[in-house]
Amino acid sequence: MQASETLRFGGVVFDPVRGSIVAANGAETVLRAKTLALLGLLLESAGRVVSADEILDRIWGDVTVTPDSVTQCIGELRRAFGPAGAELLKTLPRRGYVLTATPDAPPSAPALMELATPEVEIIDRATDRLPLTASMPTVAVLRPRWLGPDPEDPWLTEGIAHDITEILTRFREPVVISSNSSRLIGVEGDDFSEAARQLSARYLVTAALRSSGERLRLSIGLEDASTGARLWSDSVNLRREELFDFQDEAASRIAHALVPQIAAAELRCSLRRPPEHLGAYHLLLRAREMIARLDRESFTEAGRLLEDALGIDAGYGNLHGAYAGWLTLRMFQGWSNDFAGDKALMEKTAKIALRLDPDNARTLSLFGHSRTIMERDYASSETLLTQAFALAPNDVETLCWTVPTLSYTGQTEEAIRRAQRALSLSPLDPFRFRHEHFLSLAYYAADDFENSASWGLRSWERNTNYSSNLRITIAALSAAGKVDKARELAQQLLRIQPALSARATAFTSGYHVPDRRQLYAQHLIAAGIPE
Repeated sequence: MQASETLRFGGVVFDPVRGSIVAANGAETVLRAKTLALLGLLLESAGRVVSADEILDRIWGDVTVTPDSVTQCIGELRRAFGPAGAELLKTLPRRGYVLTATPDAPPSAPALMELATPEVEIIDRATDRLPLTASMPTVAVLRPRWLGPDPEDPWLTEGIAHDITEILTRFREPVVISSNSSRLIGVEGDDFSEAARQLSARYLVTAALRSSGERLRLSIGLEDASTGARLWSDSVNLRREELFDFQDEAASRIAHALVPQIAAAELRCSLRRPPEHLGAYHLLLRAREMIARLDRESFTEAGRLLEDALGIDAGYGNLHGAYAGWLTLRMFQGWSNDFAGDKALMEKTAKIALRLDPDNARTLSLFGHSRTIMERDYASSETLLTQAFALAPNDVETLCWTVPTLSYTGQTEEAIRRAQRALSLSPLDPFRFRHEHFLSLAYYAADDFENSASWGLRSWERNTNYSSNLRITIAALSAAGKVDKARELAQQLLRIQPALSARATAFTSGYHVPDRRQLYAQHLIAAGIPE
């Protein structure tokens, strides 16, 4: 089959160039790289049962992953096939999977893997390429223990564990054990080591549920199975009739609290080892911590760490996304020596990230944001941001990257709502200063200068070097009549960006309406920023 041809089977259409499936109802799904390769194997073997072991061997090779990775790809294919998915791709218990439709001239699995994996022009800095999965932390959510005094409600305990697990799976890290596996594990007392061993998990999310009449109390904790230490705990009280309205919200808040705790624990481990002994994931953690400081020396070192990580694992989409974010921040901090070069590299890096991981909402939203601030290409930006938000409506970083475009295009109520939502989900996020800045930006676009100045100052207190926040905060203070404070921050901003010009800053901003850019420039000039 030629690369340009499409393939029809079982009422669906497969385009190997786009790597997409069009279902009988017209819905198109772009497949992730591993899912695309699995489809190739199933097409090669149409009508034959393919075992999970064969799939792991053919698709993942020497990289160690759990059978849940196969299950996830199978689920993605069935969803892509549409209503006919369950009939087209069948599971035979304890045997494997079979594609029931036979196509003509199916492409091979290796051919599809080659199509799915882009050519990445990055120097390999490591002689031994370690699989990322060897260092990626793994977490399992255990079914909550029932403390009574009411009779146990198994649907309730399983539902809570499933909801938290499902939300955690939307993150690209850590690796999350399927709830179908973790719900079968019981724990006696406070010894979680055996549960962790059975599930091959380093971290365990444990919970206890007490029910008495109409009152419920959920207590939850994060355990480091390797040390036995409890890293985090929290609890919530509610009435039984509130449970189903609150369950998604509670699960979302818990998941967003867990992820930074796990990252912080992994970072503490990585800091005890020299960088040359770290894998790509731990280098990424170190780089994120240095970026959050936002001083120029640490920021430059963070870029080097990301480049080293890419040399270890150039196929890890999150690394390319993080590097694209680093380049974006370098440009808008005024630290780039070659703005045009950095812009081109950022776009190339973001595209690689999306080719490796098309469903990565954070990269989609960052790329959409860059379309607005660099090109004022609002049509492309809206497409990317809408897709990102649909994929991860409760992911903090995705929410935040959508806020500036909404603000610049006059959709300020939604911008404020999303920024507030992001803040509510990220009480411990080291990048909270950026979330506060985006809320300040949204309020400024809504002409609520008092609230804009207030949130901008909160962001400034957390990180005094964030120049994007300084610019909006200065303008908001000026507009709110707080000229003395505006002038104080203007002097600090000019020390960070000595060549800053009010009109150039306003001209390159993302505002859709020219009059808005002119007003922004006037507010900056009134605070002492050179015209």
